[in-house]
Parts: sequence; structure tokens; C-alpha cells
Amino acid sequence: MFGVPPQRAALVPTFVSTPLLSSSTMSPTFYRVLLRSIIVAGRPLPVPPTVFSASSVIDSATVISRIPPTAYQALRAAFRSAMTMYRPAPPVSILDTCYDFSGVRSITLPSIALVFDGGATVNLDAAGILLQGCLAFAPTASDRMPGFIGNVQQRTLEVVYDVPGKAIRFRSAAC
Repeated sequence: MFGVPPQRAALVPTFVSTPLLSSSTMSPTFYRVLLRSIIVAGRPLPVPPTVFSASSVIDSATVISRIPPTAYQALRAAFRSAMTMYRPAPPVSILDTCYDFSGVRSITLPSIALVFDGGATVNLDAAGILLQGCLAFAPTASDRMPGFIGNVQQRTLEVVYDVPGKAIRFRSAAC
């Protein structure tokens, strides 16, 4: 039902890696990384790098990703611009960018990629973009607050927590 523009893929997906951050103020059970930018339909969002200065927690217990409000507003605008062929639907809880896909046989979503520190680019699968017909991202309370990379965005990703190596590794299309 969902289609994402084709991308070049190796026969065997390879891991991309980003540094695992430590913190004296957060529990050591939180695995933190630095999100540097978001790319929608091949274009980086026009967000100043300082917006992504707070770390993000990779969290399989959190459903949707929470990102700084400035980044979320840019993501929402780019996503809505690419989805004008579909009928908007009312918000669902905190998800405010929703669509009515009733009667639609095939849905084409814009690609979304998360770019982490060190250049690790993670292309989200279509299953990692929508939840209940809504963009599966929400803003944090402020640009200075840590974000979360939730389990919807981790769908179809293999995530390796290399604690001794101080890195988190992602491999797309692994699940």
C-alpha cells in the first residue's frame, strides 16, 4: 500500500555508525546519540545546526520520535508539501499531520532520512513514517530538551548497541 521513492541499495545492507554519548545527568540505561539533520524527499530541512544541539535517546519503549519544535515545524511543512494529493484528516492525539486514505489504493510517501553525528544516515522505511495515517513525529517541549527516536522509526532497522565501542549502529531493511 505504501511506496517510497526507490533508492540505491546494496545487495547486503551495511551498518552505519554514530557515537554513543555519555552523560553525568542521565541514567546510564539511556542510549544517547546526536541527531544532526533530517532529509525529506532528498532535501535537508532548513534548520540551524544549533537546534539539534541536545542529544536524542534511542528508545524502543517510546512509540514516536520527539524532535525539537523548530525541526518538527520544518519536517511537518516539508511532509505536508509532499502530501498535497491526499485529504487531510483531524489530528490523532499529539499527531497533528494526519491523512484520510480511504479509497486510496496506493500511497506514495516522501522519503525521510535521519542524519546522525559522524554522517550516519538512516533512511526510514515507509512503516517508520506513518502511524494511524499520521506523521509519526511530535515536537519536544523546547529546542533545548533531549529528543527521542521511537520504535516506529526503528521499524525494519537493525540497531546494535555497541556499548564497549561507544557506538550505535543501524542497518536498514534488516527486519
